[in-house]
Amino acid sequence: MSGFQIALVPLDERPVCAGLPGMVAAVAGAGVTTPPAELMPRFRTPGDPAGLDRWLQEQAMSAHAVVVALETLGHGGLVPSRLGAETSRTISARWEMLCDIAVPVHASTVVMRTPDADDATEEPEYYESCGRALHRLSAVLHEQADGTANDQSVIAA
Repeated sequence: MSGFQIALVPLDERPVCAGLPGMVAAVAGAGVTTPPAELMPRFRTPGDPAGLDRWLQEQAMSAHAVVVALETLGHGGLVPSRLGAETSRTISARWEMLCDIAVPVHASTVVMRTPDADDATEEPEYYESCGRALHRLSAVLHEQADGTANDQSVIAA
């Protein structure tokens, strides 16, 4: 597999997302190219979806495969995907370019979490005052859907 090249749009700028995949690929003899830092998110500040689109189209011409975190291409990163107010039409339009890439495209997404904390560091601002309550409500709704809810779990929420 020597010379196999992957164009990677990582989930965010953290080394585990942006750097580790390249180290793992190198073990198999593959190379990974990631977008320049100025296109990537910086914690709560979104990256540049339009710039990432252009970068990916350019890289895909010489890559053997593309790996894309949909949160980054659509919203500008993981944390921005939790905070943004874009419509689903806007986000899906940003993903449409993936259909035109001639090499295999592997896309990933993260299942949204509901943290058990009144903390808005990585969440929308309203988590500061109601994060724990949302977590409890989520658990109750899950129990009700699962058929395991009882009167006490509804009262506790």
